[in-house]
Amino acid sequence: MQVYIAKRLLSMLPVLLLVATFVFFIVQLMPGSVIEYMFGGVAGEEGGLPPIGAEHIREELGLDLPMHVQYWNWLRRAARLDFGDSMLTREPVIQRIIDRFPRTLLLMGTALVLSIIVAIPIGVISALKQYSVLDHVVTGTSFLAISIPSFFVGLGAVYIFSSLLRWTPVGGMAPVGTTSPPLLVRMHYMILPVLVVSLRQAASFARYLRSGMLEVISKQYVSTARSKGLSEYVVVLKHALPNALIPLITIIGIRLPVIFGGSVVIERIFSWPGIGSLTLNALQQRDLTMVVGINMFFALFVLFANLLADISYALVDPRIRYG
Repeated sequence: MQVYIAKRLLSMLPVLLLVATFVFFIVQLMPGSVIEYMFGGVAGEEGGLPPIGAEHIREELGLDLPMHVQYWNWLRRAARLDFGDSMLTREPVIQRIIDRFPRTLLLMGTALVLSIIVAIPIGVISALKQYSVLDHVVTGTSFLAISIPSFFVGLGAVYIFSSLLRWTPVGGMAPVGTTSPPLLVRMHYMILPVLVVSLRQAASFARYLRSGMLEVISKQYVSTARSKGLSEYVVVLKHALPNALIPLITIIGIRLPVIFGGSVVIERIFSWPGIGSLTLNALQQRDLTMVVGINMFFALFVLFANLLADISYALVDPRIRYG
């Protein structure tokens, strides 16, 4: 296992280099600049900064250097996990990310765990009761949940449960002016965004698990377990479910970028001050250093999450071993 992990870590290096190169240069193609945002107009035009002042700021930010020099300077710092300073606030990018990411991890991680907890029993029962009324209801509901965009569900949920019924807060993660709210208050603010995110994911995971269970329960070793007189509970949980979970683990690893990438929309709808909101603000402000740093952080997060998913195969199925 140690050898496998070491090989995977080494294989991440060229991937990260490709991601860093692509993200850095593609972000440079964004229209506008942070200088225009700071001074409300194009340099030299009405409402903007005089050309001399704009050139001075460009030199201060290092934007006057050739593109390949800017890239090399940034890459040397990124190799030490230093993604530079925000062009707007001059704060270290990594510090802003560290401050915001736990909030996003709390929100999206809770939604992911909840979706898995809900999807496993639904997927198993749906497979064991194939073509029953329950199976048709689960299948239809799953397709409906998958088909509706999360932003539409989020806006609808805010309108119904926050504006009309007033059961949940409209947005934020704590009452205004509160720095350390009690756990129950924090959970109250999390209920709606967590449910909106987990609804779509739970429906998708349940479909994959149902398909996996249908394939597994038809295998010879499951029939052999039943013929030995083992209870259906033991056959399903000990012999069928662990093997059906392996494709689901793969899907979860693949979907992680989508799940956490969706935080940009969800956090904007629910005014959640996480890394998704930070990303959207950086794009609007043309803070290129911040945008590149956040993308690199997500790339690292996804690569390590996929490594953990691979390792979890061996935990689910003891027959799997890595050399």
